[in-house]
Amino acid sequence: MYMNNRIYNLSVLACMLSIMLISMFIPYGSADHIRPRKTDALYSYISPPQEDHTTILIDPGHGGYDGGSTSWDERINEKDITLQIALKTGACLEEMGYDVLYSRTSDEVSWPQDNAADLQARVDMGVAEDADYFISFHLNATDFYNDGARGFETFVTPGNDTADIAAAIHEKLAALDFSLDRGVNETDYTALHVLALNPVPAMLIELGFITDDQDLSYLCDASFQDKMAEAIAKGIEESVE
Repeated sequence: MYMNNRIYNLSVLACMLSIMLISMFIPYGSADHIRPRKTDALYSYISPPQEDHTTILIDPGHGGYDGGSTSWDERINEKDITLQIALKTGACLEEMGYDVLYSRTSDEVSWPQDNAADLQARVDMGVAEDADYFISFHLNATDFYNDGARGFETFVTPGNDTADIAAAIHEKLAALDFSLDRGVNETDYTALHVLALNPVPAMLIELGFITDDQDLSYLCDASFQDKMAEAIAKGIEESVE
């Protein structure tokens, strides 16, 4: 009896050892339940690579001490209209996935009350933030009110794709049928500081004439500002890769 129990115990022990040896060489479980590997755990903690987004610096022209041009009754300042439309354009671009920076978001400005230092500060912002594009918003004006000068136009410098972007923006603005399309002006030399002395691909959009009552009525209308902002943003979206 004692010998039989000893043989039985040895048999059980041998069986257990066999199972342990087999489990070391046969994959655990079925194909539907694969044992996790260290590499699986490692990759689960690695974040996916971040996508590169185009960065656009939005520059509402003038501001603070510099009101820009004014309406005939001096009640409307260029700096206020450019800020309103620029902020709305920036919001549209942000919704589209662009990284948007602003030279100013209110009438308070950080630069000194000096025109050259003012303009250079805006350029420096784009350079410091490694912006891909610099877009300045302005209103046009003449010496006489309602003298027939009206419409929107854009100034760019050659050597980059800003002319193509401006053309796309003009196509969208023209579809709004609110004023004349004065075209995209590409020039090697311009007195416009934010273009001539800007290493970032830049454009300056003149949205209309503050000295023309018809243009001004559109430029001051909040709902039409929304349409202009959407048109500018869509033009950018369709032309910037």
